[in-house]
Amino acid sequence: MKSTSETVRDKIFDFAYTMAMRDATLQKAYYDAEKNNDKKHVLECTEAKKLVKEYIDCIFENKNPSFDTTEKAVEAAFSKYLGNDYPDFTFGNTQKLINMTAKYMFISCYHDSSLCQHFEKCDCPMDSKMVEIVIKLVKKSNTEQDVLIIAKDYIKSDSENKTWRAYLRKSWSNIINDDHDQYSFFQRIVRFLGEKEGLSPLEFDYQYWE
Repeated sequence: MKSTSETVRDKIFDFAYTMAMRDATLQKAYYDAEKNNDKKHVLECTEAKKLVKEYIDCIFENKNPSFDTTEKAVEAAFSKYLGNDYPDFTFGNTQKLINMTAKYMFISCYHDSSLCQHFEKCDCPMDSKMVEIVIKLVKKSNTEQDVLIIAKDYIKSDSENKTWRAYLRKSWSNIINDDHDQYSFFQRIVRFLGEKEGLSPLEFDYQYWE
Protein backbone atom coordinates (compact mmCIF):
# COMPACT_ATOMS: atom_id res chain seq x y z
CA MET A 1 0.00 0.00 0.00
CA LYS A 2 1.30 3.43 -0.91
CA SER A 3 2.09 5.96 1.79
CA THR A 4 0.24 9.27 1.92
CA SER A 5 3.29 11.08 0.57
CA GLU A 6 3.57 8.68 -2.39
CA THR A 7 -0.12 9.12 -3.17
CA VAL A 8 0.23 12.91 -3.06
CA ARG A 9 3.28 12.69 -5.36
CA ASP A 10 1.21 10.71 -7.84
CA LYS A 11 -1.55 13.32 -7.66
CA ILE A 12 0.95 16.10 -8.32
CA PHE A 13 2.15 14.30 -11.43
CA ASP A 14 -1.44 13.59 -12.48
CA PHE A 15 -2.19 17.30 -12.31
CA ALA A 16 0.87 18.25 -14.39
CA TYR A 17 0.18 15.51 -16.95
CA THR A 18 -3.49 16.44 -17.32
CA MET A 19 -2.63 20.11 -17.79
CA ALA A 20 0.05 19.18 -20.33
CA MET A 21 -2.42 16.99 -22.22
CA ARG A 22 -4.82 19.91 -22.44
CA ASP A 23 -2.02 22.01 -23.96
CA ALA A 24 -1.05 19.23 -26.38
CA THR A 25 -4.59 18.84 -27.72
CA LEU A 26 -5.89 22.40 -27.46
CA GLN A 27 -8.34 23.56 -30.14
CA LYS A 28 -7.44 21.83 -33.42
CA ALA A 29 -4.03 20.57 -32.36
CA TYR A 30 -5.78 17.22 -31.97
CA TYR A 31 -9.12 17.20 -33.73
CA ASP A 32 -11.74 14.67 -34.73
CA ALA A 33 -14.91 16.26 -36.09
CA GLU A 34 -16.70 12.90 -36.48
CA LYS A 35 -16.42 12.22 -32.76
CA ASN A 36 -17.43 15.74 -31.77
CA ASN A 37 -13.80 16.40 -30.86
CA ASP A 38 -14.02 14.58 -27.52
CA LYS A 39 -10.42 14.38 -26.31
CA LYS A 40 -10.87 12.74 -22.91
CA HIS A 41 -9.96 9.32 -24.30
CA VAL A 42 -6.29 10.29 -24.74
CA LEU A 43 -5.94 10.60 -20.96
CA GLU A 44 -6.87 6.94 -20.63
CA CYS A 45 -3.73 5.71 -22.38
CA THR A 46 -2.02 4.42 -19.24
CA GLU A 47 1.15 3.23 -21.01
CA ALA A 48 1.87 6.69 -22.41
CA LYS A 49 1.30 8.26 -19.00
CA LYS A 50 3.62 5.72 -17.35
CA LEU A 51 6.38 6.49 -19.87
CA VAL A 52 6.11 10.24 -19.33
CA LYS A 53 6.20 9.71 -15.55
CA GLU A 54 9.36 7.64 -15.92
CA TYR A 55 10.90 10.45 -17.95
CA ILE A 56 10.04 13.01 -15.26
CA ASP A 57 11.28 10.75 -12.45
CA CYS A 58 14.60 10.33 -14.28
CA ILE A 59 14.91 14.11 -14.54
CA PHE A 60 14.50 14.52 -10.79
CA GLU A 61 17.00 11.71 -10.23
CA ASN A 62 19.42 13.58 -12.51
CA LYS A 63 19.71 10.61 -14.87
CA ASN A 64 19.52 12.72 -18.05
CA PRO A 65 16.74 10.76 -19.81
CA SER A 66 16.58 10.75 -23.61
CA PHE A 67 13.80 12.87 -25.05
CA ASP A 68 14.01 11.10 -28.42
CA THR A 69 13.69 7.63 -26.87
CA THR A 70 10.80 8.72 -24.68
CA GLU A 71 9.01 10.49 -27.51
CA LYS A 72 9.14 7.44 -29.78
CA ALA A 73 7.90 5.16 -27.01
CA VAL A 74 5.06 7.50 -26.00
CA GLU A 75 3.96 8.03 -29.60
CA ALA A 76 4.00 4.25 -30.17
CA ALA A 77 1.91 3.75 -27.02
CA PHE A 78 -0.71 6.17 -28.31
CA SER A 79 -0.67 4.57 -31.75
CA LYS A 80 -1.37 1.15 -30.25
CA TYR A 81 -4.03 2.49 -27.89
CA LEU A 82 -5.88 4.65 -30.43
CA GLY A 83 -5.67 2.25 -33.36
CA ASN A 84 -7.63 3.34 -36.41
CA ASP A 85 -10.57 4.71 -34.45
CA TYR A 86 -9.07 8.13 -33.72
CA PRO A 87 -6.70 10.62 -35.36
CA ASP A 88 -2.96 10.02 -34.95
CA PHE A 89 -1.32 11.43 -31.84
CA THR A 90 1.58 12.95 -33.76
CA PHE A 91 5.16 13.81 -32.90
CA GLY A 92 3.94 17.38 -32.53
CA ASN A 93 1.29 16.39 -29.98
CA THR A 94 3.73 14.11 -28.17
CA GLN A 95 6.53 16.67 -27.84
CA LYS A 96 4.06 19.17 -26.43
CA LEU A 97 2.78 16.62 -23.90
CA ILE A 98 6.25 15.62 -22.70
CA ASN A 99 7.73 19.11 -22.69
CA MET A 100 4.75 20.75 -21.01
CA THR A 101 4.73 18.08 -18.30
CA ALA A 102 8.39 18.90 -17.69
CA LYS A 103 7.57 22.62 -17.68
CA TYR A 104 4.89 22.17 -15.02
CA MET A 105 7.17 19.98 -12.90
CA PHE A 106 9.93 22.62 -13.24
CA ILE A 107 7.86 24.70 -10.82
CA SER A 108 9.53 22.65 -8.08
CA CYS A 109 12.66 24.75 -8.72
CA TYR A 110 10.88 27.79 -7.29
CA HIS A 111 12.01 26.87 -3.77
CA ASP A 112 15.06 24.76 -4.66
CA SER A 113 17.13 26.33 -7.44
CA SER A 114 19.60 23.43 -7.29
CA LEU A 115 17.01 21.36 -9.16
CA CYS A 116 17.30 23.64 -12.21
CA GLN A 117 20.36 21.78 -13.43
CA HIS A 118 18.30 18.57 -13.65
CA PHE A 119 16.11 20.22 -16.29
CA GLU A 120 18.88 21.84 -18.33
CA LYS A 121 18.63 19.39 -21.22
CA CYS A 122 14.84 19.44 -21.44
CA ASP A 123 13.42 20.95 -24.62
CA CYS A 124 11.27 24.04 -24.90
CA PRO A 125 7.62 23.19 -25.66
CA MET A 126 7.00 24.07 -29.30
CA ASP A 127 3.79 25.79 -30.33
CA SER A 128 2.76 28.65 -32.61
CA LYS A 129 3.01 31.21 -29.82
CA MET A 130 6.60 30.33 -28.95
CA VAL A 131 7.50 30.25 -32.64
CA GLU A 132 6.34 33.85 -33.01
CA ILE A 133 8.20 34.88 -29.87
CA VAL A 134 11.40 33.31 -31.19
CA ILE A 135 11.01 35.04 -34.56
CA LYS A 136 10.59 38.42 -32.84
CA LEU A 137 13.59 37.81 -30.58
CA VAL A 138 15.81 36.94 -33.53
CA LYS A 139 14.89 40.25 -35.14
CA LYS A 140 15.29 42.19 -31.91
CA SER A 141 18.71 40.66 -31.16
CA ASN A 142 19.90 41.13 -34.74
CA THR A 143 20.95 37.49 -34.99
CA GLU A 144 19.25 36.52 -38.26
CA GLN A 145 22.55 35.79 -39.99
CA ASP A 146 23.36 33.25 -37.27
CA VAL A 147 19.91 31.67 -37.70
CA LEU A 148 20.39 31.46 -41.47
CA ILE A 149 23.57 29.47 -40.87
CA ILE A 150 21.72 27.12 -38.50
CA ALA A 151 18.87 26.81 -41.02
CA LYS A 152 21.18 25.20 -43.59
CA ASP A 153 21.23 22.05 -41.45
CA TYR A 154 17.44 21.72 -41.57
CA ILE A 155 15.80 23.42 -44.54
CA LYS A 156 16.27 21.68 -47.89
CA SER A 157 17.08 23.88 -50.87
CA ASP A 158 13.95 22.69 -52.71
CA SER A 159 11.66 23.28 -49.72
CA GLU A 160 8.38 25.03 -50.48
CA ASN A 161 9.00 27.12 -47.37
CA LYS A 162 11.48 29.58 -48.79
CA THR A 163 12.30 31.37 -45.54
CA TRP A 164 13.25 30.09 -42.09
CA ARG A 165 10.25 31.95 -40.67
CA ALA A 166 7.82 30.17 -42.99
CA TYR A 167 9.49 26.88 -42.12
CA LEU A 168 9.01 27.43 -38.40
CA ARG A 169 5.42 28.56 -38.87
CA LYS A 170 4.23 25.27 -40.32
CA SER A 171 1.68 23.60 -38.05
CA TRP A 172 3.54 22.15 -35.07
CA SER A 173 0.82 19.56 -34.40
CA ASN A 174 1.34 18.10 -37.88
CA ILE A 175 5.03 17.35 -37.33
CA ILE A 176 5.66 13.60 -37.66
CA ASN A 177 8.43 11.43 -36.26
CA ASP A 178 9.89 10.62 -39.67
CA ASP A 179 10.32 14.30 -40.48
CA HIS A 180 10.79 16.46 -37.40
CA ASP A 181 13.57 18.76 -38.60
CA GLN A 182 11.23 21.70 -38.02
CA TYR A 183 11.16 20.82 -34.32
CA SER A 184 14.93 20.31 -34.14
CA PHE A 185 15.50 23.64 -35.90
CA PHE A 186 13.26 25.40 -33.37
CA GLN A 187 15.16 23.84 -30.47
CA ARG A 188 18.51 24.89 -31.95
CA ILE A 189 17.37 28.50 -32.16
CA VAL A 190 15.96 28.43 -28.63
CA ARG A 191 19.24 27.09 -27.26
CA PHE A 192 21.21 29.62 -29.30
CA LEU A 193 19.14 32.53 -27.96
CA GLY A 194 18.95 31.11 -24.44
CA GLU A 195 22.70 30.64 -24.11
CA LYS A 196 23.19 34.34 -24.73
CA GLU A 197 21.21 34.99 -21.54
CA GLY A 198 22.34 31.98 -19.54
CA LEU A 199 18.91 30.35 -19.86
CA SER A 200 18.08 26.70 -20.38
CA PRO A 201 15.28 25.98 -22.90
CA LEU A 202 12.64 25.63 -20.16
CA GLU A 203 13.86 28.79 -18.45
CA PHE A 204 13.70 30.51 -21.84
CA ASP A 205 10.06 29.43 -22.13
CA TYR A 206 9.23 30.80 -18.69
CA GLN A 207 11.10 34.03 -19.45
CA TYR A 208 9.33 34.82 -22.71
CA TRP A 209 6.01 32.97 -22.83
CA GLU A 210 3.31 35.56 -22.20
